[in-house]
Amino acid sequence: MKKKRVLKKSLIQKLFLIFFGIFLAFVFLEVFLRVGGFVLSSYQRAHNKEDLDAEYRILCLGESTTAFGGTSSWPAYLERILNNKSKDIKFKVFNEGLAGTRTVFILSKLDENLEKYNPNIVITMMGVNDREISVIYKNDIKNENYLILKSFRVYKLIKLIIDSFKNLIGKNNVLEKSDDLLNQEEEFMKKLEKNPDNVNLYVGLSKVYIKMDNYYEAEEVLKEGLEKDPEYGAIYASLGKIYMKQDRYDEAEEVLKEGLEKDPEYVYIYKKLSELYLDAGEDKEAERIINICSEKNNNIYINEKSDEVYIGSMNIHENNKITEGKIEIEIKERDYYGMFSDVTKYHYNELYNELKKRDIKYIAMQYPTMDVNDLKIMFDEDDKKDIIFVSNKENFNDALAEEDYWNYFVDKLANGSFGHCTPKGNRLIAENVAGIILNELNISSKGE
Repeated sequence: MKKKRVLKKSLIQKLFLIFFGIFLAFVFLEVFLRVGGFVLSSYQRAHNKEDLDAEYRILCLGESTTAFGGTSSWPAYLERILNNKSKDIKFKVFNEGLAGTRTVFILSKLDENLEKYNPNIVITMMGVNDREISVIYKNDIKNENYLILKSFRVYKLIKLIIDSFKNLIGKNNVLEKSDDLLNQEEEFMKKLEKNPDNVNLYVGLSKVYIKMDNYYEAEEVLKEGLEKDPEYGAIYASLGKIYMKQDRYDEAEEVLKEGLEKDPEYVYIYKKLSELYLDAGEDKEAERIINICSEKNNNIYINEKSDEVYIGSMNIHENNKITEGKIEIEIKERDYYGMFSDVTKYHYNELYNELKKRDIKYIAMQYPTMDVNDLKIMFDEDDKKDIIFVSNKENFNDALAEEDYWNYFVDKLANGSFGHCTPKGNRLIAENVAGIILNELNISSKGE
């Protein structure tokens, strides 16, 4: 009996030592990562301590795309460019970008940063890391505990390893998907050889090319199908979709209108055309298209909360409001906030409201190559008038048309169209926003 108690005690001690050893390992790793981060961000911290009483102060908030670069980060370039071009004003740009952060953390530190730097302008380029986050910022204990957990460097390292593993699996899935799409293409080609007059096959093959992001081949295939049957509505709807994906809105409108004339009973043409008008801000025209369709087929409508167009069945009260929880949606193709989630939208608006209360000018800047409208649609119309939106799509697209991707980026993030910038890429961002600051705020440039 005594021997059993000794064995039990020995087992408990061993388990305690194992868990204590794991705990110590985590503590040492956390300390090591924090010291490493402290050393890497030393320039950023030292620079932020200088000229706190400068005449015109700009605070930059974001993730690693803002933090990285040291003297070659876009905030560092921005300060030099503004001071080189400004006639009378001395600028100071503070870089509070933090690698791996998310909008919830940026918002949690907002008051502290505003008190510390007292900025005239706040510039954000943020949201790309919010993909898996579902917690919004609130001043409560539960939220504080969440922020403490997420702030541990070990947590971030473990998550990075897990994400890298997922990406590795994802790459294998992409390869498998590519092989699958090639097999689908081959199958459609064989079927078309046997049945060249079957227009459904042309539409099906175009969908395969769209999944490959090969819009040219998709368009050519649909035009071949159109020659076979100029009255087939699905071809017009598919062509409109392709043109919209390429921002060829005038061509999309033209082909969809033509499709309505040729096949006025095909409901998906109404859907794509109404989406086109919603994207262009022409809500009344979108509603007109919906109403025309409803007269023919009562299964298309606009969700009033998001302006998304749905095809399906719905129950309606006498006041024409959709009965909550009784919508059977057959199709929903468009993500209303583009690359951003509802959580990101909430944090953007909370940040703007805080800046508005303090009478601080807000510049919301979009990532390189991404659509600035993804930012704009997150704000109310009245708020949009007060915010300066900065697009980095046109400048980077022009640059990438002339030079290789890797001249401007060191890796690929999000959908693969941009990444962390090289010094050349960061300078392109800085030159863009510097010009907007000088113009929008009526600040005179040297030589004027």
